[in-house]
Amino acid sequence: MMLLAPLVLLLTLSTGHGSCLVARSDRILAGDLAGAVPEFGSLDPKTPIGFAPVPGARRTIVPQELSAWARGNGIELSGRPPIVCIERPMRILNRAEVEQALKHALDDDVRVEITGFSQYPVPEGTLEFPLSGLNLPPRRDPKIAVQWLGRVVYGENRHFSVWAQVRLQVMRKRLVAAASIASGVPIREGQVLLEERIEFPYPPAPETPAASVIGKVSRRILAAGDVVLPELLTAPPAVTRGEMVQVTLEDGAMTLQFAAKADSTGRPGDTVVVENQDTHVKFQGTVEAPNRVVIRAAIKTGTDTQ
Repeated sequence: MMLLAPLVLLLTLSTGHGSCLVARSDRILAGDLAGAVPEFGSLDPKTPIGFAPVPGARRTIVPQELSAWARGNGIELSGRPPIVCIERPMRILNRAEVEQALKHALDDDVRVEITGFSQYPVPEGTLEFPLSGLNLPPRRDPKIAVQWLGRVVYGENRHFSVWAQVRLQVMRKRLVAAASIASGVPIREGQVLLEERIEFPYPPAPETPAASVIGKVSRRILAAGDVVLPELLTAPPAVTRGEMVQVTLEDGAMTLQFAAKADSTGRPGDTVVVENQDTHVKFQGTVEAPNRVVIRAAIKTGTDTQ
């Protein structure tokens, strides 16, 4: 218990100067100490003396440490220095500065609504909200508020985390289904239309021209009003199972053409199976164009035994 007494006394003693001294950088500077120990005022105010505490913490400097700092900088103290505490300046964010930092990261046409933000003390510095910290809402609910992680940049490029809860909206023209569009069926004119709608702005997506989707097929059923996204579309099959196709058989110098029935579905470059309707012999071939299949070094894959 006797060993703890000096520590308890140290932590409860007043510095004699009321509140703690303030260090505005990662180092305690001579100018920071001059208010408590005037002799440090003889140095350049920007002379580094020691390390400042992290934001939100206090550092207590005992007389022995101050005396050692003084000797190390060629200062002779007139008496015993006081106990000094040092802290970083802290403050609470306000809505105006949060909104300004958010808008700085956003495109001009994006409407931002702040539904909440961090209220704990933060160090002095530059408030930033990089887009990399922005969470995305569900695709079908772009109006929902999301969390945006930001930071206060202070000291020697150190970061202090903050957050904001925001609702971001932008008006964009989007290609939507005018009526239900079946999966796998080529899209026709009149099945899609341009419509202005509220969207979450990120990641940005370019407007899709109607002409670019005509003739393509959707990978899933689209309900009326669904946005027709390019990633949902693909080219229609050039060969469809059950349809008749024109087959070119190439075997060395021999070339033979005949009609056959497709036994599988494929796009240009795919391998499909076709069946000769006269002999019921099946061959593998490569799709080269709509309803056109080429067989090279024909390989028999099966026969109809009936």
